[in-house]
Amino acid sequence: MKPLLLLAGIWGLSGCAVYMPMQNAAPDIRAQHESEVRASTFLSRGEVSGAYSPLKHVLVRGAFGSRSDHGDSTFWRGRQYELAAGTYWVPRSWTLGVLGGFGQIRNQTRYRNDGQIIFLGEPVQHEFDVRCNKLFGEAYALYEVSNRFSLGVSCRSTRLYFTRLTDVGQPIDLRQLTRAEPMLLMRFGLGDPYQGGRPVQLQLSLGGSVAMGYDGRQPDPDYSRRQLRQARSYVALGIGLLPHRVAGLFRN
Repeated sequence: MKPLLLLAGIWGLSGCAVYMPMQNAAPDIRAQHESEVRASTFLSRGEVSGAYSPLKHVLVRGAFGSRSDHGDSTFWRGRQYELAAGTYWVPRSWTLGVLGGFGQIRNQTRYRNDGQIIFLGEPVQHEFDVRCNKLFGEAYALYEVSNRFSLGVSCRSTRLYFTRLTDVGQPIDLRQLTRAEPMLLMRFGLGDPYQGGRPVQLQLSLGGSVAMGYDGRQPDPDYSRRQLRQARSYVALGIGLLPHRVAGLFRN
C-alpha cells in the first residue's frame, strides 16, 4: 500500500493539467432500491458521486469533481459534473453493467513553459481556459472475491465538445476530441456484514485517459493543442457508503 500512496502523491503533484478525467462509475449496486455514495481524493482534487437503482436492472448516477487553487503566477482550478443512466446484471459473484451520460467541464490552468522547473531559452507563458460538454459511454465488471474484497475493471469512451478553448486568450484550433479511459479498482469492505455485504468500502482506483487516433511518438507541433491530446493517468483513494446495507443492519 505504501508504494501506491507514494505513486499517488507523485501523480497528484506532477503539475498543472489542462484536462483530467473523472473516475469511471462501476457502482456496487445489485438490486432494485440499492444505492451508494462515494467520496474520493486524487490528493490534488476531490470527487463525490451517488448512484441508485429505482427499478430492477435500471441505474442512475451523478458525480461532481472540483479543484480549488488560489495561486497567482501558477494555478490549476476547475470543476466538472456528469449525469448518467444505464443497466446492470448480477450473474453469481459478478456485477456487469453499462452506462451512458453527459457532463460539462470548466478548467483554468496557468504556468510557464511546460510546467518543468528547469528549462532552457525564454520562458513561455501559458494560460488555458477550457469549457466543454461531454458525452460518454462505459462498460464495467465487478467480481466479489469475498465479502471483504472485490476487484473491478471499467472502460469508458468520452467525446469532448469544446465551447471555449483558449491559451493566453488565443483560440486553439480544436473543436472535438475522443478519449479512451480505462480504470482498475479494488474495494475493501468494512463493518458488520448485512446479507453477506459490508456497508462501508475503501476504494483504490488506477486509471488513465488517452486521445484516440493520436500518436504520442509524433507529437502535435502546436503545443497548446498537444496539451489536450496528451495521455493522463491518476491514482484515487476513496470511501463508499451503501445506505441500504446500513438500514438493513438497523432493521436486524
